[in-house]
Amino acid sequence: MDAFWESVRTQRELMRVMLPSGAAGPGHNKSPDFAPTAVQDMLEANRLIELLSEDGPRNKARAVEILQAAQTAEATAGRGKAAINAFALGVIQGAGKKIGENAIEALADTAWWTGFYARLSDLASAAIEWVKSIL
Repeated sequence: MDAFWESVRTQRELMRVMLPSGAAGPGHNKSPDFAPTAVQDMLEANRLIELLSEDGPRNKARAVEILQAAQTAEATAGRGKAAINAFALGVIQGAGKKIGENAIEALADTAWWTGFYARLSDLASAAIEWVKSIL
């Protein structure tokens, strides 16, 4: 199996494990309340995972669709990271007014989303590289 596909497979599995499933509790994968564009972003991540899971490395016939989904996911990850940065900056600038637990909790919620967008970006980049290698 080629190195590009191995990278895609690894990133896909890491993203799949990170996505929310079920109710919150110890060891859950439920996202926190802070959500820049949560529903649509989750749908895009799931769509890319689905496309990359269907036929594995033989999915060359759907390469253009995969490329488009990966490029959309990459743009989504960029927008999500920018939203988190703007939110964090706002919390920091307002920290004098919003003292204590609330500011810390608000920033803590962004940690999961930061990981989500980083993982989505990694998956999208790996998928783009793989598609380019087979076209």
